[in-house]
Amino acid sequence: MNVTSITADPTILTLKWGDRYGADYVNTLYRAAESQMGGRKFRFLCFTDQTGGLLNTIETRPIPDMPIDRSVWTHGMFPKLLMFIPDILAKGTPVLFLDLDVMITGNLARMFDRITSVGGLHVIREWNPTIWRALPVNWRPNRGSNSSVVGFRVGEQTHLWSMFKQDPDGVMRQYHNDQIFIDAHAKGRHYWPNSWCGSFKRHCAWHWPLNYVFTTPARPRNFSVLTFHGRPDYHSLLLEDGAKRWGTEWRFGTKPVSWVKDYCDRFRSL
Repeated sequence: MNVTSITADPTILTLKWGDRYGADYVNTLYRAAESQMGGRKFRFLCFTDQTGGLLNTIETRPIPDMPIDRSVWTHGMFPKLLMFIPDILAKGTPVLFLDLDVMITGNLARMFDRITSVGGLHVIREWNPTIWRALPVNWRPNRGSNSSVVGFRVGEQTHLWSMFKQDPDGVMRQYHNDQIFIDAHAKGRHYWPNSWCGSFKRHCAWHWPLNYVFTTPARPRNFSVLTFHGRPDYHSLLLEDGAKRWGTEWRFGTKPVSWVKDYCDRFRSL
C-alpha cells in the first residue's frame, strides 16, 4: 500500500462487552488518549453491546456477529480479532487497538506515525518474568506477542479474521488465545519499541519482599501506554470501597497508588 494515499483520520479502537468494565473505563481512556495526541484530529471507536454512560464524543458500533458462542468469548479473548474485519473502516486507516484497562501515560501520536510509515502489524513483545530482566532484551527468551496494544492499517491483516471465521473451533483449540494466533500469522509483524509500552506488573510493582521496602510502585516515565495484564487492574490500585489490598500473592500493596489516583482524578472526573 502506498502510504501517501492514507487520508483517513487515525482511529483508536476498543472493545467492551458485559459488565466487568463499565463506561467509566472507556471515558477515561478516551480523555487520556485525547491528551496525548498532540492536538491531532482522531476518531475513538468502541464496539460494544452497552452504550449507556459513554461520552458523546465516543463513536459506538454494535459488536459484529462472532463465529463463536458468547459463552466462550472470554476463553482466549478471540472477539478482539474483529479489529481485522475487512470493511471495519476505510482501507488504509491507521488503527491503534487498546485494551480498556490500559493507562495512557505518554505520546500516542508517535505510535500512529509508526503505523502509517512502516505498515505491517505492531504489537507488544510479551514481557519476561523478573528473573530475566538483568539481561538485554534481545538475549531474553521470546515469549511472543501481547495484544493489549495493536497497531495496523486497515486492509493489511484481514486474513487473520478470515482464518478465524473459517475455522473458529480449530483456531481456538490450536492457539488458546488471540495473541498467540496473531503472533503466528500476522503479516510484517513488528514489536513496539521496548520503551513505548510498559507493564505495571513487570515495570512498576515490586515483588515480595521488596514491596515492604518500596511501598509505592515505580511511576512510569517514558511509556506511551502502561498495561495491566492479569491482576491488578488500575482501578483496584485506588483501594476504593473499603479494599485493604491490591495485587497478587507475590506482587501486592496495601496503600493506594498516588500517581494512579492522579490519573483517575484528571481523566475520570471531567
